Amino acid sequence: MPGLAIRRRSLLTGLAAAVSGSPTSRTKAQYSMPTIRIGVLWDRSGTGAVTSGLDQVVAARLAVDDFGQFSRGYPIDLVDAEFQRRPDQAEDIARQWFEHDGVAVIVDLPGTEAPVRVQNLARANNRTIMNTGSFNAALTGVACSPTATHWLD
Repeated sequence: MPGLAIRRRSLLTGLAAAVSGSPTSRTKAQYSMPTIRIGVLWDRSGTGAVTSGLDQVVAARLAVDDFGQFSRGYPIDLVDAEFQRRPDQAEDIARQWFEHDGVAVIVDLPGTEAPVRVQNLARANNRTIMNTGSFNAALTGVACSPTATHWLD
């Protein structure tokens, strides 16, 4: 599956960049977070099923395995959730992950409104998102954030 290899390689590169540049990894000494948590926020309904879904979760797990279970001595943990094309649910999941579960970076985020909401929440919480599933121009326009990466391949 050549297409899967390219997507997997892209996701691996992006995850490594996101984790190494995330606010959590830069401030470990101050906050000493024992585990780097990566959240995959996905959707398998509607058009999101083509670019998102369980395939992205599997690719992220493979990327963590390829990168290693540890980054700079810290264990890497992967969590995932489906937001069912509901922007309010995506925002609630992201809020829970950022504010209570210690997630450092969220990846995937298909759709149009949900990624913007999660990106705004990430900015407010000084957390990172790597949007790999949305074609919404607002992500790099009016809603642009220094804590976000918009990555499409």
